[in-house]
Amino acid sequence: MTGGPEAERATYGMVADLLESGSPMHHASVALLLAAALGFTAGEGSGLLAGSMIAGLVQGYFRLRTGFDAHLVRRLENGFDPASFDTTMSRLGLLDERRIGRAAVVRCRGARRLLIGQAVSLAIQAVCLVAAASSFSDLHADQQEAALALTDSTLSPVRDPGAAAHSAKYRGT
Repeated sequence: MTGGPEAERATYGMVADLLESGSPMHHASVALLLAAALGFTAGEGSGLLAGSMIAGLVQGYFRLRTGFDAHLVRRLENGFDPASFDTTMSRLGLLDERRIGRAAVVRCRGARRLLIGQAVSLAIQAVCLVAAASSFSDLHADQQEAALALTDSTLSPVRDPGAAAHSAKYRGT
């Protein structure tokens, strides 16, 4: 990367801002997760609702990672020495020793992949929930049509002449 330490710090600042932009995605995901869980507990269990909930949990994992990485990248933006940073991360077991000394651009690509994973998980979660809602509305429409047909058949006039005569006998006509 060219431009020296100031350009590198500016890059880290932009990446931290980008990672922090995952917060609204997380809030949307939590709302979708609650909707899926309510549908599931209401007896509307389906593979689509389960898929939506799993995608929500995956999104939560990515949010944890993007939030954590945003804090770490902020440290680099604020002047923390990347070599010391890598050594500390390796000592804590959070960074493979083979990855020590990576350039800022490589670090930023990895952070971007996490944010993309979060966005893709949210999209999958939303698609599964919408598909589940659509299938439930279709199912309920079919059930309503069947109930109406049953109601119509029980309330329709009697077509059997013998039954009509039997009915008239009891009505006194």
